[in-house]
Amino acid sequence: MSHFKSLKTGILVAVLGISGFLVGCSNTPTLPPPTPLPKMSQTDELQRQWQLLMGQTSDSDAVGLNIAIDDTVQPAHLYSAATAGWLTAIKAAPQDRWTDQVIWQKKLNEVITAGPVIQGESLLFGTNKGSLYALDKQTGALRWQAFLSSEVMAPPVMAEGKLFTRTVDGKLYALDAKTGQQIWVIEHEMPNLSLRGAAPVTVANGVVFVGWETGVVEALSAASGQQLWQQRVLTPHGRTDLERMVDLQTQLKLQNGRLLVFGYHGKLVALNPQSGLPYWVKSVSGYRNPVVDDVAVYVVTDQDQVQAYDLQTGALRWQQTQLDHRRLGNPHWGQLHGRKELWVGDGYGRIERLDPLDGTLLGYFTHEQGTAIVKLKPAGVQPPHLYVQDEEGYLTRYAIQPTDLEQFRQRFKDTKTQ
Repeated sequence: MSHFKSLKTGILVAVLGISGFLVGCSNTPTLPPPTPLPKMSQTDELQRQWQLLMGQTSDSDAVGLNIAIDDTVQPAHLYSAATAGWLTAIKAAPQDRWTDQVIWQKKLNEVITAGPVIQGESLLFGTNKGSLYALDKQTGALRWQAFLSSEVMAPPVMAEGKLFTRTVDGKLYALDAKTGQQIWVIEHEMPNLSLRGAAPVTVANGVVFVGWETGVVEALSAASGQQLWQQRVLTPHGRTDLERMVDLQTQLKLQNGRLLVFGYHGKLVALNPQSGLPYWVKSVSGYRNPVVDDVAVYVVTDQDQVQAYDLQTGALRWQQTQLDHRRLGNPHWGQLHGRKELWVGDGYGRIERLDPLDGTLLGYFTHEQGTAIVKLKPAGVQPPHLYVQDEEGYLTRYAIQPTDLEQFRQRFKDTKTQ
Protein backbone atom coordinates (compact mmCIF):
# COMPACT_ATOMS: atom_id res chain seq x y z
CA MET A 1 0.00 0.00 0.00
CA SER A 2 1.14 3.53 -0.69
CA HIS A 3 2.01 5.66 2.29
CA PHE A 4 0.67 9.22 2.33
CA LYS A 5 1.92 12.32 4.08
CA SER A 6 0.09 15.64 3.78
CA LEU A 7 1.33 19.09 4.77
CA LYS A 8 -0.70 22.29 4.53
CA THR A 9 1.91 24.34 2.66
CA GLY A 10 2.04 25.41 -0.66
CA ILE A 11 4.01 23.37 -7.15
CA LEU A 12 6.78 22.94 -10.76
CA VAL A 13 7.62 19.56 -12.50
CA ALA A 14 11.22 18.38 -13.82
CA VAL A 15 12.24 15.13 -15.48
CA LEU A 16 15.70 14.01 -14.55
CA GLY A 17 17.48 11.03 -15.94
CA ILE A 18 19.41 8.43 -14.06
CA SER A 19 22.84 6.84 -14.22
CA GLY A 20 23.81 4.95 -17.36
CA PHE A 21 23.94 1.16 -17.05
CA LEU A 22 25.66 -1.23 -19.40
CA VAL A 23 23.71 -4.08 -20.93
CA GLY A 24 25.77 -7.23 -20.47
CA CYS A 25 28.09 -5.74 -17.84
CA SER A 26 27.45 -6.62 -14.19
CA ASN A 27 30.40 -4.90 -12.51
CA THR A 28 29.48 -1.71 -10.68
CA PRO A 29 32.20 0.94 -11.11
CA THR A 30 33.57 2.84 -8.12
CA LEU A 31 32.28 6.40 -8.31
CA PRO A 32 34.53 9.32 -7.35
CA PRO A 33 33.20 11.59 -4.59
CA PRO A 34 30.96 14.44 -5.79
CA THR A 35 32.34 17.94 -6.03
CA PRO A 36 30.96 19.88 -3.02
CA LEU A 37 28.50 22.60 -3.96
CA PRO A 38 29.58 26.11 -2.96
CA LYS A 39 27.85 27.82 -0.05
CA MET A 40 25.33 30.27 -1.46
CA SER A 41 22.56 32.52 -0.18
CA GLN A 42 19.53 30.70 -1.55
CA THR A 43 16.71 32.90 -2.83
CA ASP A 44 14.14 30.07 -2.80
CA GLU A 45 13.53 26.84 -0.90
CA LEU A 46 11.35 23.74 -1.12
CA GLN A 47 8.37 23.23 1.18
CA ARG A 48 6.82 19.77 1.11
CA GLN A 49 3.08 19.60 0.36
CA TRP A 50 2.61 15.85 0.18
CA GLN A 51 4.55 12.62 -0.17
CA LEU A 52 3.49 9.17 -1.41
CA LEU A 53 5.38 5.90 -1.15
CA MET A 54 4.95 4.57 -4.68
CA GLY A 55 7.00 1.38 -4.48
CA GLN A 56 10.69 0.68 -4.93
CA THR A 57 12.19 2.12 -8.09
CA SER A 58 15.42 0.68 -9.45
CA ASP A 59 17.22 3.33 -11.46
CA SER A 60 18.72 0.70 -13.79
CA ASP A 61 15.14 -0.11 -14.92
CA ALA A 62 13.76 3.43 -14.72
CA VAL A 63 15.54 5.00 -17.70
CA GLY A 64 12.28 5.24 -19.65
CA LEU A 65 10.00 6.31 -16.79
CA ASN A 66 8.16 9.64 -16.82
CA ILE A 67 6.02 11.72 -14.51
CA ALA A 68 2.96 12.70 -16.58
CA ILE A 69 0.64 15.60 -15.75
CA ASP A 70 -2.82 16.13 -17.22
CA ASP A 71 -3.78 19.79 -16.78
CA THR A 72 -6.88 19.50 -18.99
CA VAL A 73 -8.82 18.65 -15.82
CA GLN A 74 -9.09 20.59 -12.56
CA PRO A 75 -7.54 19.85 -10.24
CA ALA A 76 -4.74 18.56 -12.48
CA HIS A 77 -4.03 14.82 -12.40
CA LEU A 78 -0.56 13.35 -12.01
CA TYR A 79 0.45 9.85 -13.18
CA SER A 80 3.52 8.05 -11.93
CA ALA A 81 4.98 4.54 -12.30
CA ALA A 82 7.42 2.57 -10.16
CA THR A 83 9.53 -0.25 -11.54
CA ALA A 84 8.06 -2.53 -8.85
CA GLY A 85 4.86 -2.51 -10.90
CA TRP A 86 2.78 0.22 -9.24
CA LEU A 87 0.96 2.69 -11.49
CA THR A 88 -0.82 5.51 -9.67
CA ALA A 89 -3.17 8.36 -10.63
CA ILE A 90 -3.00 11.27 -8.18
CA LYS A 91 -4.70 14.61 -7.68
CA ALA A 92 -1.91 17.18 -7.96
CA ALA A 93 -3.39 19.62 -5.44
CA PRO A 94 -2.87 18.69 -1.76
CA GLN A 95 -5.70 16.73 -0.11
CA ASP A 96 -6.32 15.86 3.54
CA ARG A 97 -6.37 12.06 3.14
CA TRP A 98 -4.63 9.41 1.05
CA THR A 99 -7.99 8.21 -0.27
CA ASP A 100 -8.71 11.74 -1.53
CA GLN A 101 -5.23 12.26 -3.00
CA VAL A 102 -5.04 8.97 -4.92
CA ILE A 103 -7.61 8.60 -7.72
CA TRP A 104 -6.74 4.98 -8.53
CA GLN A 105 -3.80 2.60 -8.26
CA LYS A 106 -2.87 -0.57 -10.16
CA LYS A 107 -0.28 -3.27 -9.42
CA LEU A 108 1.19 -5.27 -12.32
CA ASN A 109 3.19 -8.47 -12.02
CA GLU A 110 5.69 -6.93 -14.43
CA VAL A 111 8.44 -4.32 -14.15
CA ILE A 112 7.26 -1.02 -15.60
CA THR A 113 10.10 0.31 -17.74
CA ALA A 114 8.60 3.04 -19.99
CA GLY A 115 6.02 5.78 -19.52
CA PRO A 116 3.47 6.66 -18.47
CA VAL A 117 2.50 8.85 -21.43
CA ILE A 118 -0.87 10.59 -21.76
CA GLN A 119 -2.53 10.22 -25.16
CA GLY A 120 -6.07 11.56 -25.33
CA GLU A 121 -8.11 9.59 -22.80
CA SER A 122 -5.49 6.84 -22.58
CA LEU A 123 -2.44 6.30 -20.39
CA LEU A 124 0.35 4.36 -22.13
CA PHE A 125 3.28 2.47 -20.58
CA GLY A 126 5.61 -0.43 -21.39
CA THR A 127 7.03 -3.33 -19.38
CA ASN A 128 10.03 -5.63 -19.20
CA LYS A 129 7.94 -8.50 -20.64
CA GLY A 130 7.39 -6.69 -23.93
CA SER A 131 3.87 -5.43 -23.27
CA LEU A 132 2.57 -1.99 -24.18
CA TYR A 133 -0.57 -1.12 -22.23
CA ALA A 134 -3.25 1.51 -22.81
CA LEU A 135 -5.40 2.24 -19.74
CA ASP A 136 -8.34 4.59 -19.32
CA LYS A 137 -6.68 7.54 -17.60
CA GLN A 138 -9.76 8.31 -15.49
CA THR A 139 -10.45 4.80 -14.15
CA GLY A 140 -7.34 2.70 -14.85
CA ALA A 141 -9.42 0.18 -16.84
CA LEU A 142 -7.56 -1.70 -19.59
CA ARG A 143 -8.29 -0.43 -23.10
CA TRP A 144 -5.85 -2.63 -25.01
CA GLN A 145 -2.56 -4.49 -24.66
CA ALA A 146 0.02 -5.01 -27.40
CA PHE A 147 2.53 -7.86 -27.17
CA LEU A 148 5.91 -6.85 -28.58
CA SER A 149 9.10 -8.84 -29.13
CA SER A 150 11.08 -7.77 -26.04
CA GLU A 151 11.44 -5.24 -23.22
CA VAL A 152 9.97 -1.79 -23.88
CA MET A 153 12.46 0.81 -22.61
CA ALA A 154 11.43 3.91 -24.60
CA PRO A 155 8.21 5.85 -23.93
CA PRO A 156 5.86 5.62 -26.93
CA VAL A 157 5.51 8.68 -29.19
CA MET A 158 2.19 9.60 -30.81
CA ALA A 159 2.17 11.11 -34.32
CA GLU A 160 0.42 10.64 -37.66
CA GLY A 161 -2.33 8.63 -35.94
CA LYS A 162 0.23 6.04 -34.85
CA LEU A 163 2.21 5.09 -31.77
CA PHE A 164 5.94 4.60 -32.32
CA THR A 165 7.80 2.58 -29.70
CA ARG A 166 11.10 0.71 -29.47
CA THR A 167 12.18 -2.56 -27.87
CA VAL A 168 15.64 -3.52 -26.62
CA ASP A 169 16.16 -6.14 -29.34
CA GLY A 170 16.50 -3.38 -31.95
CA LYS A 171 12.95 -3.21 -33.27
CA LEU A 172 10.86 -0.12 -33.95
CA TYR A 173 7.08 -0.59 -34.05
CA ALA A 174 4.33 1.56 -35.53
CA LEU A 175 1.02 0.69 -33.86
CA ASP A 176 -2.54 1.87 -34.35
CA ALA A 177 -3.12 4.43 -31.59
CA LYS A 178 -6.73 3.32 -31.00
CA THR A 179 -6.28 -0.47 -30.95
CA GLY A 180 -2.57 -1.19 -30.49
CA GLN A 181 -2.51 -3.32 -33.64
CA GLN A 182 0.79 -3.45 -35.52
CA ILE A 183 1.01 -1.38 -38.71
CA TRP A 184 4.68 -1.94 -39.49
CA VAL A 185 7.92 -2.97 -37.78
CA ILE A 186 11.58 -2.62 -38.73
CA GLU A 187 14.66 -4.18 -37.12
CA HIS A 188 18.18 -2.84 -36.68
CA GLU A 189 21.19 -4.98 -35.75
CA MET A 190 22.28 -4.42 -32.14
CA PRO A 191 25.92 -4.11 -30.94
CA ASN A 192 27.55 -6.54 -28.50
CA LEU A 193 27.50 -3.93 -25.72
CA SER A 194 25.36 -0.85 -25.14
CA LEU A 195 23.98 1.33 -22.39
CA ARG A 196 20.73 0.09 -20.88
CA GLY A 197 17.68 1.77 -22.31
CA ALA A 198 16.50 3.20 -25.62
CA ALA A 199 15.66 6.76 -26.58
CA PRO A 200 12.18 7.55 -27.90
CA VAL A 201 11.94 8.47 -31.55
CA THR A 202 11.37 12.00 -32.88
CA VAL A 203 8.58 12.51 -35.44
CA ALA A 204 7.99 15.56 -37.64
CA ASN A 205 6.30 16.19 -41.01
CA GLY A 206 5.65 12.52 -41.70
CA VAL A 207 9.23 11.45 -40.90
CA VAL A 208 10.42 9.30 -38.00
CA PHE A 209 13.97 10.03 -36.83
CA VAL A 210 15.63 7.32 -34.75
CA GLY A 211 19.12 7.05 -33.26
CA TRP A 212 20.35 3.48 -32.95
CA GLU A 213 22.78 1.99 -30.43
CA THR A 214 25.25 1.36 -33.27
CA GLY A 215 25.76 5.12 -33.74
CA VAL A 216 23.57 5.30 -36.85
CA VAL A 217 20.75 7.82 -37.37
CA GLU A 218 17.90 6.89 -39.69
CA ALA A 219 15.02 8.84 -41.22
CA LEU A 220 11.98 6.68 -41.98
CA SER A 221 8.59 7.25 -43.55
CA ALA A 222 6.01 7.38 -40.75
CA ALA A 223 3.44 5.84 -43.10
CA SER A 224 5.43 2.78 -44.19
CA GLY A 225 8.71 2.57 -42.26
CA GLN A 226 10.64 2.89 -45.54
CA GLN A 227 14.16 4.30 -45.10
CA LEU A 228 14.60 7.84 -46.42
CA TRP A 229 18.24 8.27 -45.45
CA GLN A 230 20.85 6.87 -43.07
CA GLN A 231 23.88 8.58 -41.53
CA ARG A 232 26.58 7.19 -39.26
CA VAL A 233 27.49 9.77 -36.63
CA LEU A 234 29.48 7.63 -34.18
CA THR A 235 32.35 5.32 -35.15
CA PRO A 236 33.65 2.61 -32.76
CA HIS A 237 37.35 2.72 -31.82
CA GLY A 238 39.49 0.57 -29.53
CA ARG A 239 40.50 -3.03 -28.88
CA THR A 240 37.77 -4.21 -26.51
CA ASP A 241 33.99 -4.16 -26.73
CA LEU A 242 33.93 -1.60 -23.92
CA GLU A 243 36.38 0.71 -25.70
CA ARG A 244 34.48 0.33 -28.98
CA MET A 245 31.07 0.93 -27.42
CA VAL A 246 29.17 3.84 -28.93
CA ASP A 247 25.53 4.54 -28.23
CA LEU A 248 22.79 7.03 -29.05
CA GLN A 249 20.84 7.04 -25.78
CA THR A 250 19.44 10.56 -26.08
CA GLN A 251 16.33 11.67 -27.92
CA LEU A 252 17.06 13.50 -31.17
CA LYS A 253 16.04 17.17 -31.10
CA LEU A 254 14.67 19.24 -33.98
CA GLN A 255 15.22 23.00 -33.74
CA ASN A 256 15.43 25.71 -36.42
CA GLY A 257 16.15 23.28 -39.24
CA ARG A 258 18.74 21.31 -37.25
CA LEU A 259 18.46 17.66 -36.18
CA LEU A 260 20.66 17.45 -33.08
CA VAL A 261 22.28 14.13 -32.19
CA PHE A 262 24.22 13.51 -28.97
CA GLY A 263 26.06 10.24 -28.38
CA TYR A 264 28.08 8.30 -25.82
CA HIS A 265 31.78 7.83 -26.68
CA GLY A 266 30.99 10.02 -29.63
CA LYS A 267 29.85 13.36 -30.91
CA LEU A 268 27.36 16.19 -30.75
CA VAL A 269 26.19 16.60 -34.34
CA ALA A 270 23.79 18.92 -36.14
CA LEU A 271 22.31 17.23 -39.23
CA ASN A 272 20.18 18.46 -42.10
CA PRO A 273 16.85 16.67 -41.42
CA GLN A 274 16.08 16.45 -45.17
CA SER A 275 19.35 14.85 -46.27
CA GLY A 276 21.14 13.64 -43.12
CA LEU A 277 24.28 15.60 -44.04
CA PRO A 278 26.09 17.30 -41.12
CA TYR A 279 26.15 21.05 -40.56
CA TRP A 280 28.73 20.76 -37.77
CA VAL A 281 30.30 18.13 -35.50
CA LYS A 282 31.76 18.47 -31.98
CA SER A 283 33.72 15.87 -29.99
CA VAL A 284 31.74 15.56 -26.76
CA SER A 285 30.28 12.46 -25.11
CA GLY A 286 27.11 11.93 -23.07
CA TYR A 287 23.90 9.97 -22.58
CA ARG A 288 21.50 12.58 -21.14
CA ASN A 289 18.81 14.20 -23.26
CA PRO A 290 19.90 17.68 -24.38
CA VAL A 291 17.64 20.73 -24.35
CA VAL A 292 17.58 23.41 -27.04
CA ASP A 293 16.33 26.90 -27.70
CA ASP A 294 16.76 29.32 -30.61
CA VAL A 295 20.29 30.15 -29.46
CA ALA A 296 22.03 26.97 -28.31
CA VAL A 297 21.91 23.28 -27.49
CA TYR A 298 22.65 22.45 -23.84
CA VAL A 299 24.16 19.08 -22.90
CA VAL A 300 25.37 17.18 -19.84
CA THR A 301 28.57 15.29 -20.64
CA ASP A 302 29.55 11.89 -19.27
CA GLN A 303 32.02 13.80 -17.06
CA ASP A 304 29.12 15.71 -15.43
CA GLN A 305 29.89 19.00 -17.11
CA VAL A 306 27.09 21.17 -18.47
CA GLN A 307 27.95 22.78 -21.81
CA ALA A 308 26.21 25.08 -24.28
CA TYR A 309 26.96 25.02 -28.02
CA ASP A 310 25.82 27.60 -30.56
CA LEU A 311 22.92 26.15 -32.54
CA GLN A 312 24.02 27.58 -35.89
CA THR A 313 27.81 27.15 -35.76
CA GLY A 314 28.50 24.56 -33.03
CA ALA A 315 30.89 26.93 -31.23
CA LEU A 316 31.22 26.34 -27.48
CA ARG A 317 29.41 29.20 -25.72
CA TRP A 318 30.16 28.14 -22.11
CA GLN A 319 30.79 25.18 -19.81
CA GLN A 320 29.96 24.69 -16.14
CA THR A 321 32.54 22.58 -14.26
CA GLN A 322 31.41 23.06 -10.64
CA LEU A 323 29.18 19.95 -10.76
CA ASP A 324 31.79 17.27 -11.54
CA HIS A 325 30.97 13.73 -10.33
CA ARG A 326 27.51 14.71 -9.09
CA ARG A 327 25.72 12.12 -11.28
CA LEU A 328 23.75 14.70 -13.20
CA GLY A 329 20.47 13.86 -14.90
CA ASN A 330 18.68 15.34 -17.89
CA PRO A 331 18.67 19.16 -18.05
CA HIS A 332 15.31 20.97 -18.23
CA TRP A 333 13.97 24.45 -18.57
CA GLY A 334 12.66 26.09 -15.42
CA GLN A 335 10.96 29.39 -14.68
CA LEU A 336 11.51 31.30 -11.45
CA HIS A 337 10.59 34.94 -10.75
CA GLY A 338 9.86 35.39 -14.45
CA ARG A 339 13.39 34.30 -15.37
CA LYS A 340 14.27 31.40 -17.68
CA GLU A 341 16.74 29.01 -16.04
CA LEU A 342 18.41 25.71 -16.85
CA TRP A 343 17.73 23.10 -14.16
CA VAL A 344 19.52 19.80 -13.66
CA GLY A 345 19.15 17.32 -10.82
CA ASP A 346 21.96 15.18 -9.44
CA GLY A 347 22.32 11.81 -7.73
CA TYR A 348 22.71 13.33 -4.27
CA GLY A 349 19.33 14.99 -3.82
CA ARG A 350 20.14 18.43 -5.27
CA ILE A 351 18.53 20.33 -8.15
CA GLU A 352 20.99 22.87 -9.55
CA ARG A 353 19.86 26.09 -11.26
CA LEU A 354 22.02 27.55 -14.04
CA ASP A 355 21.90 30.78 -16.03
CA PRO A 356 21.48 29.73 -19.71
CA LEU A 357 23.35 32.84 -20.89
CA ASP A 358 26.72 31.96 -19.31
CA GLY A 359 26.26 28.80 -17.21
CA THR A 360 26.59 30.57 -13.85
CA LEU A 361 25.34 28.52 -10.89
CA LEU A 362 22.39 30.57 -9.58
CA GLY A 363 21.49 28.29 -6.68
CA TYR A 364 20.09 24.86 -5.87
CA PHE A 365 17.24 23.07 -4.14
CA THR A 366 17.60 20.15 -1.72
CA HIS A 367 15.33 17.09 -1.80
CA GLU A 368 14.61 16.16 1.83
CA GLN A 369 15.13 12.41 1.36
CA GLY A 370 18.76 13.10 0.47
CA THR A 371 18.84 10.13 -1.90
CA ALA A 372 19.48 9.90 -5.62
CA ILE A 373 16.72 11.51 -7.65
CA VAL A 374 15.15 9.14 -10.14
CA LYS A 375 12.79 11.61 -11.81
CA LEU A 376 12.17 15.32 -11.52
CA LYS A 377 9.77 17.47 -13.58
CA PRO A 378 9.31 21.34 -13.93
CA ALA A 379 6.06 23.03 -15.03
CA GLY A 380 5.52 26.69 -15.68
CA VAL A 381 2.63 27.24 -13.29
CA GLN A 382 2.18 29.88 -10.62
CA PRO A 383 3.07 29.52 -7.87
CA PRO A 384 5.82 27.12 -9.02
CA HIS A 385 5.86 23.51 -7.81
CA LEU A 386 8.25 20.60 -8.08
CA TYR A 387 7.68 16.82 -8.15
CA VAL A 388 10.55 14.50 -7.24
CA GLN A 389 10.59 10.69 -7.44
CA ASP A 390 13.56 9.08 -5.68
CA GLU A 391 15.21 5.66 -5.42
CA GLU A 392 13.52 4.90 -2.12
CA GLY A 393 10.17 4.94 -3.89
CA TYR A 394 8.83 8.27 -2.64
CA LEU A 395 7.05 10.76 -4.88
CA THR A 396 7.11 14.20 -3.28
CA ARG A 397 5.42 17.44 -4.24
CA TYR A 398 7.10 20.64 -3.15
CA ALA A 399 6.07 24.26 -3.27
CA ILE A 400 8.88 26.63 -4.22
CA GLN A 401 8.85 29.57 -1.84
CA PRO A 402 11.15 32.59 -1.40
CA THR A 403 13.44 32.30 1.62
CA ASP A 404 13.06 34.68 4.58
CA LEU A 405 16.17 36.50 3.37
CA GLU A 406 14.74 36.95 -0.13
CA GLN A 407 11.41 38.19 1.23
CA PHE A 408 13.29 40.73 3.37
CA ARG A 409 15.30 41.86 0.34
CA GLN A 410 12.15 42.31 -1.72
CA ARG A 411 10.44 44.32 1.02
CA PHE A 412 13.55 46.50 1.42
CA LYS A 413 13.69 46.98 -2.36
CA ASP A 414 10.01 47.95 -2.50
CA THR A 415 10.51 50.40 0.37
CA LYS A 416 13.42 52.13 -1.39
CA THR A 417 11.39 52.59 -4.59
CA GLN A 418 8.47 54.25 -2.81
